[in-house]
Amino acid sequence: GDFQTVQEAIDAVPFGNTRRTVIRVSPGIYRQPVYVAKTKNFITLAGLGPEDTVLTWNNTATKIEHHQDCINLVPYLSSIFQNNS
Repeated sequence: GDFQTVQEAIDAVPFGNTRRTVIRVSPGIYRQPVYVAKTKNFITLAGLGPEDTVLTWNNTATKIEHHQDCINLVPYLSSIFQNNS
């Protein structure tokens, strides 16, 4: 693909975007937190399937990796996201 990480693809979406951006994530296990700035709207992450594409990281109640003014995707878990804590 065009990016080395899922985060790089999200970072490439302009702030204040007004059109749907679909980021196609290749099959694999991606061990990284994923953050979306609050002003980046209309982003869809699309994997091949829940068995083939997994985004995972190790946040816990005492150790949360986050950035100010960003949304951590932990509260929006779906079939391709998991928290490995």
